[in-house]
Amino acid sequence: MENCVLRCASASCYDEVYGRDALEEGEVDTERGRAFRSCAREELRRLRGYQTFGTE
Repeated sequence: MENCVLRCASASCYDEVYGRDALEEGEVDTERGRAFRSCAREELRRLRGYQTFGTE
């Protein structure tokens, strides 16, 4: 179930970090977890950069 949640949060980051070696049920991988969070934060920053709020 963890893989599904991570993939829904960011499919591109999931593929980059876990694509070749998915987490096994109950597995904790701190290093890859940090890499995924970093990737997802950067993706969110990029997405927010594309939004414009009330500017004309």
